[in-house]
Amino acid sequence: MDPARLADTAVDLNLKLMRWRLLPDLQLEKVQNTRCLLLGAGTLGCYVARSLLGWGVRNITFVDNAKVSFSNPVRQPLFEFEDCLEGGKDKAQTAAASLRKVYPGVVCTAPVIQIERRCLVTVKKKIPCLRSLMRACFPLLSLE
Repeated sequence: MDPARLADTAVDLNLKLMRWRLLPDLQLEKVQNTRCLLLGAGTLGCYVARSLLGWGVRNITFVDNAKVSFSNPVRQPLFEFEDCLEGGKDKAQTAAASLRKVYPGVVCTAPVIQIERRCLVTVKKKIPCLRSLMRACFPLLSLE
C-alpha cells in the first residue's frame, strides 16, 4: 500500500479517536480545511505548527525572513544542525519542508518575503503580499 495513504489513514484514525475521547462535537472536516498563517518560524512557531498538525490542520503557511542559526535546533524542533551550515537556510522554507517530512499530506508553504530591519520603505512594500497571504488564510477577514 502507498505510504502516503497509510499516513493519511493513520492521521485520520488518530483524529477520530481524539474526537471520540475528548471532543465529541469536533468537526474534523472544518479543522482539516482550516488554513493557518504563522508569522514566525522560531520556537513558538515550530511548536504551534506541530500542534496544529497533530490536531488535523493540513494547510499551514510560514512567514519568517530569518536564517536558521546554531542556537535554533536545540530549541526549535523543525530544524537540524545541517540547517545552520553555510550561513543557515531560510527558516520559513526549512520549517515548511520539515513539516512535510513529518506528514506528507500537509500543504505547507513559505513564501520568500525579505524585510530588511529598520527599513520602513521595504516594510510598506511587503504589506500587499502579507495581505494577500492573510486573505488566502482568512477569506472572511476584512483587512481595510
